[in-house]
Amino acid sequence: LQWWANKHNARKTPMTLVVEDATIEVDPGVFNPCPTESVSTALLLNQLDAVEGQRVLDIGCGTGVVALHAGLAGAHHVIAADNDPLAVANAQRNIDAHDLQGTVAAVQSNVFGALNDQLFDCILANLPVSESTWQVNEPDVLGRFIEQAPAFLNTGGHAVLVWASFG
Repeated sequence: LQWWANKHNARKTPMTLVVEDATIEVDPGVFNPCPTESVSTALLLNQLDAVEGQRVLDIGCGTGVVALHAGLAGAHHVIAADNDPLAVANAQRNIDAHDLQGTVAAVQSNVFGALNDQLFDCILANLPVSESTWQVNEPDVLGRFIEQAPAFLNTGGHAVLVWASFG
């Protein structure tokens, strides 16, 4: 796992990536959702078939690619949340590049910390596989997600959690 993080953290310039017909920029130090290297993003993208008209939360958004696709799929309102300010800035640029500012917003939030009492129909999360690999400053991110997610779901809503899978 450390080899993979080192490879991506060593990149010094942004890269352009096409994910399911949407072009995004991946900044240095931000999780690279390249489908040939990890299937975790693809697993979340497969959850977007029924988001039209829904409120969607993407936690651990990285580049914002899942939130962006939720907006393109017709979600009513989407929040792209990440604890890393570099990821939030990267996500916002990708949102802006696809003219989704009225539907998708990027926010800095440590799991649900900055989301107040907002409720969502669908919560999608791609959390750090290893807190030490990604240098997460807060312990037990996974435990807090599992404990707190139900309080942020509308009645009948659902949450999907994936961890990176390396191909």
